[in-house]
Amino acid sequence: MKKQLIVSAIASVLAVSAYADGPSFDFIEGGYADAYETDGFLIRGNASITDQVFFTGSYESVGEQSVDLNSTLLGFGYRIFDDNSSTLYTQLAYFDFEVDSPLGSDSEDGFQLGLGYRSQLSAQTQLYTELNHLEVDSDSLTQVVIGLRQNFTPELGGFFEAKTDDFDNDGFAVGLTYNF
Repeated sequence: MKKQLIVSAIASVLAVSAYADGPSFDFIEGGYADAYETDGFLIRGNASITDQVFFTGSYESVGEQSVDLNSTLLGFGYRIFDDNSSTLYTQLAYFDFEVDSPLGSDSEDGFQLGLGYRSQLSAQTQLYTELNHLEVDSDSLTQVVIGLRQNFTPELGGFFEAKTDDFDNDGFAVGLTYNF
């Protein structure tokens, strides 16, 4: 019985230490999104290419009645500073924004440049923030995002984030995270 307790205690410590690695850039998230006074869903993720470089992508679709707003982002990021508990990073991505309505469709594209910071507050809890600047065909905007990720197991967790931009478009997202 004592051997089982010792083995269980060691396994628990090893499992918690797996959480304690710095912020992960290998995840997929999906959930509910509220933006531009409408709601819908989002799916996004990151995947490490090297220790410093990662791929980032997202798709968000919000709308009401017969108007849909869809955005797609595909790009790369670079970890500027990385230690056991925090990461400062930058991202450059292609951005496509599409509006579908009964009056027709319109699509604009451009790029997003971002600066972000992720911090492991505890073995299971991560706080993150991003400052993103988007340039599209006819306009530009700057957006601030602040969020929290909570791991329930090494693979599964949840997230909540709030965002605002310089056009006073406030929004939030909540959903599940799968870490790989």
